[in-house]
Amino acid sequence: MAQPYSSPARRGCPLIRHAFLQACGEDADEVMATFRAFLLLYGRSARQRPLVGCPGCQDLTPDERKLLRLLALAQPSADPTAAARLYALVEHLMRPGTTDGLMVASRAMAGALGAHGLSLPVRPMALERTATPGRYDA
Repeated sequence: MAQPYSSPARRGCPLIRHAFLQACGEDADEVMATFRAFLLLYGRSARQRPLVGCPGCQDLTPDERKLLRLLALAQPSADPTAAARLYALVEHLMRPGTTDGLMVASRAMAGALGAHGLSLPVRPMALERTATPGRYDA
């Protein structure tokens, strides 16, 4: 999914498709399309080309962790600092002038996940700098 130049006729990696089907049921294709748009915007606007692991890898790359943190912060939250933290992270990751599209795409993806009862935990700010390999929380 992180490779935007694959054939549109292909449905992509069967492992990823299975995971989306398990998580989102009949809406899997729409949620995958939202995720693909999010990844495409991120890949085209990021200051650095993101490094991603293969589907099913247990460990996450630092860039995958940043993407998860971005989506976790884009979720609706009662935390009054979440919006500012999201904006700061997007400003840090993206080239100047390219942040608006990613803000919209990250909120759309977070909304698509939330509509299916899926959410990502947001770590307290003091824990944001400690990365634990293999963890999927943001």
